Amino acid sequence: MRQTLLFHLVSILISWIAGFIIGMAFVTSGIFIGASILWIIRLGLLVIWIIGLIGAINGETKPMPLIGEPAQNMFSGI
Repeated sequence: MRQTLLFHLVSILISWIAGFIIGMAFVTSGIFIGASILWIIRLGLLVIWIIGLIGAINGETKPMPLIGEPAQNMFSGI
């Protein structure tokens, strides 16, 4: 549960920041590559989420890549 909480907070933050930066780059220069970069970022987040979901379905208690250990430390009170 801790890992999922941190994962969703991080994914929302990354989407907002990347969307803002890419939106500003598009407005100022008209380059469409920013949308591709945003989709690659979202695809990476989806892969991490699927890895965590498969681990949860299998009843494993291993941490998610990049997020598991920090989440356990940050939300230890939950």
